[in-house]
Amino acid sequence: MWFGGRLRVPSVVYARGSEDTGRTDEGRRLPRTKRFVMRWAGRRADAALVQTAYMKELTAPYVGSRARILPNGIDAADRPAQPREQLRGKLGYGDDAIILSVANFRPLKNLHDLLTAFAAVAARDAAARLILIGDGPERSRLTALAAHLQVADRVEFKGLLPRATVMEHMAAADVLALVSDREGYPNVLNEAFSVGLPVVVSDAGSLAEIVRHEENGLVAPLHDAAAIAAALQRILEDDALRRRIIENNLDLARTRTWDWVAAQLEALYEELLRKRPS
Repeated sequence: MWFGGRLRVPSVVYARGSEDTGRTDEGRRLPRTKRFVMRWAGRRADAALVQTAYMKELTAPYVGSRARILPNGIDAADRPAQPREQLRGKLGYGDDAIILSVANFRPLKNLHDLLTAFAAVAARDAAARLILIGDGPERSRLTALAAHLQVADRVEFKGLLPRATVMEHMAAADVLALVSDREGYPNVLNEAFSVGLPVVVSDAGSLAEIVRHEENGLVAPLHDAAAIAAALQRILEDDALRRRIIENNLDLARTRTWDWVAAQLEALYEELLRKRPS
C-alpha cells in the first residue's frame, strides 16, 4: 500500500477468509495488531474485493464503502472423468441415498445438528446413508452421538481424503449438507456446483446468499434439525426438484469460470488505472 501510494499505482485488497472480517472462525475478535494492520491497509486501498454481500458488510469497518463483490470461480477441471454410476459402484454406494458432508469437525460446522437431522431421515428412509469426510476435535463426540441416535451403522467417518477422492464422492452423492454457524465463501459449495450436486445449507453467514433456495439447493434455518431433515428428504424424494437443481448448478459452473473472474479483475484494474492521478 505504501509503495503503491508513493508510485501512484492503484492498490486492491482482497478479503477472502473469515479472518479478513476481523474475527476468527469461532467468532472471536482478532488481536488488536492484526485489526490495526487490516484497517491501515483497507483505508489506503483504492478498492477492496469480497466474495459476498455478507462479507462486504463485515469488512466495512476496515475498507469503508470501497468493497466490491466478486465471487470465486468454479473449477470444472477437477470433475471426475468416470460416469456417476461407475463412481457409485466404485465407492460402494449402490442404490442408497447418499447424504455427504465435507467439513472440519469443529463446533462451527454444527455436525451434531446434521447427525440429528440424519437420524430423522434414516427413520423414514431405510436406504439413507451419511458420509462424513473430514476430521477434527469433535470426532469422538460425533461418533458417540451417532451411536446414541442409533444410526452408527448408517454413518461413515471417512477422515481426511485426497482432493481427487473427495471429488469422486461429490460426483456420486445425492446431496451435500453444510449447516454451519457462519461461512464466508466455502470452497466446498463451488466443488458441489462443479459436479451438479444439490446442497442443503443453513441460513447463516453467506450461505443463503450463495445458495439460492430451490435453485442451487435448499436453505434451512440455523440449528433447526427438523427443518434440515425435511430439506434433505425433499431433495432425496422430489425428482423434478433435484433434476432442476442439478442442471442449474451445472449451468452455473459453465458460466462462472475462473476466466470470468479474471475478466472482472481486469476490468477493475483498468477502471482504477483510468482514475489514477496524472
